[in-house]
Amino acid sequence: MTHSSLTSNACSMDAAGMDMVSRLWNGKWGRARLDIWVDRDGDQWHVTARIGGPEGDVIPYGAGGEGAEDAVAYMVDRLKATAPGDQEWQDITDTYRRPDR
Repeated sequence: MTHSSLTSNACSMDAAGMDMVSRLWNGKWGRARLDIWVDRDGDQWHVTARIGGPEGDVIPYGAGGEGAEDAVAYMVDRLKATAPGDQEWQDITDTYRRPDR
């Protein structure tokens, strides 16, 4: 993941009131599904990985301060690289953006 994909100019607020930066999906369904959400709240960055669809396990990760953007980009890259099987990663951020924000 490049830093440009972390610093979107078109941020909108997610349900928790944080700036939504990106939403990624591995193109799989069911137990093989992996979603990665990147959000920002000021200088605090939050990565959430959900494995196995809506009923799956959630893995949270946070970083703040100097170097946080690099740490988040590294974490997203690691999550994508360690996902099992062939992945067809899709950026689905626009699907989640609210037009009124």
